[in-house]
Amino acid sequence: MKKLINIIVIVIFIQSLLSADNIILNYNSSIESIKNNLENGKIDLFDAYIYTYQFINIKGEKDQEYDKVLAYQKEIISKMYEKSRDENDKKNYENSLKYTLSLSALNEKTAFPLREVYDKLSVQTDSSSDIFTKSRLIEEMADYKLLTNKEIFEYLEKHAMLKNRATFLTYLEKYDKLYPELLNEYPKLAEYKNNLESYTNLNLDNIMNAVVTVVLDKGLTVKKGVGYYPDRSIGTGFFIDDNGYLITNHHVIADHVDPKYEGYSKVYVTLKDDPDKELPAKVIGYDKVFDIALLKIPRENTPHLTLGSSNEMTLGNKIFTIGNNLGINYTVTTGIISNKDLDFFQLGKGFMIDAAINPGNTAGPLIDDRGQVVGIVFAGVPEYEGINFAIPFQYVKKTIPMLYKGNEVQRCWIQAGLYEIKNKVYFYYIMPNGSADKSGLKIEDRLLKIDGVEVKTVVEAQSILAWQRYPRLIELEIERNGQTMKKVVKLEKRPYLPIEQIFDIDIQQNLITLVFGIGLESYSKGVFLRKYKTTKIYKGMYGAQLNIGEGDPLSVLDLRYMKKEKLIRMTVHYKQNTMQLNERTVTVIAMAEVDSII
Repeated sequence: MKKLINIIVIVIFIQSLLSADNIILNYNSSIESIKNNLENGKIDLFDAYIYTYQFINIKGEKDQEYDKVLAYQKEIISKMYEKSRDENDKKNYENSLKYTLSLSALNEKTAFPLREVYDKLSVQTDSSSDIFTKSRLIEEMADYKLLTNKEIFEYLEKHAMLKNRATFLTYLEKYDKLYPELLNEYPKLAEYKNNLESYTNLNLDNIMNAVVTVVLDKGLTVKKGVGYYPDRSIGTGFFIDDNGYLITNHHVIADHVDPKYEGYSKVYVTLKDDPDKELPAKVIGYDKVFDIALLKIPRENTPHLTLGSSNEMTLGNKIFTIGNNLGINYTVTTGIISNKDLDFFQLGKGFMIDAAINPGNTAGPLIDDRGQVVGIVFAGVPEYEGINFAIPFQYVKKTIPMLYKGNEVQRCWIQAGLYEIKNKVYFYYIMPNGSADKSGLKIEDRLLKIDGVEVKTVVEAQSILAWQRYPRLIELEIERNGQTMKKVVKLEKRPYLPIEQIFDIDIQQNLITLVFGIGLESYSKGVFLRKYKTTKIYKGMYGAQLNIGEGDPLSVLDLRYMKKEKLIRMTVHYKQNTMQLNERTVTVIAMAEVDSII
């Protein structure tokens, strides 16, 4: 009887799991259901593997049903192997790489060595792509320890010859740990390091030649019913190579790429040496998360800036900004880094700077005292009037290869939320039926490694995961109740604002935990009022500011997502157990760019 109940529970579980993905089930056997939906294209091989993986983990008990699922899982792995080979034969090396990486994550045999797949993709890339995409492949191979010491040396030497000071120093520190004999075998790297540590090339006149004015022209508009006026938005940009490619802010050209915008629009650029000539600019790609866009003008041999790294910037470091301050072209302002850990973006931290910034400065380069780009000026945020921001260049640099692919940048996620305490990272939210949920991850699991790379902060986890190739499988190492274990998770396409998808799926108390950091246990559900008991307050999040204690009763009067404003509003009433007479009704507003989602 107990065995029968177990089988019924598992079958119901898998059916509900598949139904949640709008998959139609017409079969008694869960395996046949997965096979059918795989053949019909409703799921892919990665989904199929995860369903069998989950079935096996839940079943636990080895019996005839367990053996059938395990056998089918091996069949799926074999299909991944074949798919990797087929994509390779078609010279679709990008897809072949996804299957090869997935098989590697499963510790299964691959059709080709990982290095071989990367080499084929690199050769294909060399003949068709930009220098940033080529560099990204080299860095990926280096991270997987696929390169020889000689190849690492040659890559670092290239940066040294180009005087890319910050980039060289950042990668040297990283690769010295991954390749322990590197400095012993190539002592010249130490010489490069000594030379670059003191190198400076701050020439603002030369830097200005690589800075441009970016204009979005939307024709004419009527103002206050009187006359026609030019409808334009103006920003700054700067060249990143000698082929006419430049970086600006997405919000400068947003209407031009917005499919909902139906009016006239044209993007053009003017140069410092010929400000009256309007050069048409093509938008290659854009990223709404970090508010950046890649443009191309029909000109070669363009002067470009030296792209540095923001990793080594510290509080008080002197910086310069160049832009079109209030329409006055090519002005320079100076200041310092006044904060480098702002929770401003969904992925990663932002800089706060005290240099004077005004409309028109937006997307200007942030230059360090050695003449290298360490960020992008970010101006014009209404809710932060009087506060000036910059986008750290480490995020921009990781995103540039994705911009070259065209259209909107797409990233991946595993549909969960993380919090950190004392250099330890824990899951505090798992989206129902999301990748993390399907793989058996649980709240309070500690995340140790992603694909073998140690993780100590939420930002590190996001930086490792969000830029990965997808869809594919990765391996997470976690700690649960003192026991270390490994979980296989599928990387899914991440929406621009994950909270919008989560609001459509999850229940109120889980949403409050994710957004406001208040763990809740429900004890009363009314039509207009839901009552909870707080179980945990996550430090550093919105809920910690309300002075609510664990165990305090809390009633939710309202929780809503304001899509137009991109804000989440919660109104709650609570009474602190420690102060019986102290009852409060408060409204808290959070930005939709929740920065703990992975």
